[in-house]
Amino acid sequence: MNEYRQVQAALDAYMAYNNLASIPASSGTIDIAAPVPLHHGVGTIVDPNYVRDPLTRWAYAWNETGIITAIRPGPARAVPAGCVVSGS
Repeated sequence: MNEYRQVQAALDAYMAYNNLASIPASSGTIDIAAPVPLHHGVGTIVDPNYVRDPLTRWAYAWNETGIITAIRPGPARAVPAGCVVSGS
């Protein structure tokens, strides 16, 4: 799933850009502005956006190390059959 890879890449880029070893975990969110600000409107060089859109089609959960641990249904969207987190 392309969106999953984009969100995982955004988490990785956010952590690298900000030199972070950990971030706030998420139990499942479609709001890519919280709890980690991957999108916050107009990105700048010093405060970039890491994803193109502020909301995702499905909800993503991740742990403190920025690894996506689950893909959950989004608003009126079931997770497609066979769509699982890499390594699970």
